[in-house]
Amino acid sequence: YFFVTSSLLLRYFFIASSLLPHYFFVTSSLLLRFFFITFSLLLRFFFITSSLLLRYFFITSSFLLHYFFVTSSLLLHYFFITSSLLLYFFFITSSLLLRFFFISSSLLLRYFFVTSSLLLRYFFIASSLLPHY
Repeated sequence: YFFVTSSLLLRYFFIASSLLPHYFFVTSSLLLRFFFITFSLLLRFFFITSSLLLRYFFITSSFLLHYFFVTSSLLLHYFFITSSLLLYFFFITSSLLLRFFFISSSLLLRYFFVTSSLLLRYFFIASSLLPHY
């Protein structure tokens, strides 16, 4: 029994010792495969998300810059249009007011001189007729 059991134990020991490197290499290759697969997936996920984030960042920044420049140009455009229109209306109204002022003052002066000359004429006519009466 001793020799049978020892031979069986030795046989199982040698079988197990011959299988241990195989299982070690199989498990290490599986662990390395799992490590490299997860590492590649993590790198792929990192690069995909970083590229998407950069893409959306540049798209949104370009849209924001576009709308900023469009709105600023429109605001400047409307500012210059309204300022030019206000200046135009200011100069038109000031010229019309000055024209009205000069026309009315010339008319008033004309009527003043006409009436004063007529009054002076009638005064001289009346003063020249007074000695006859």
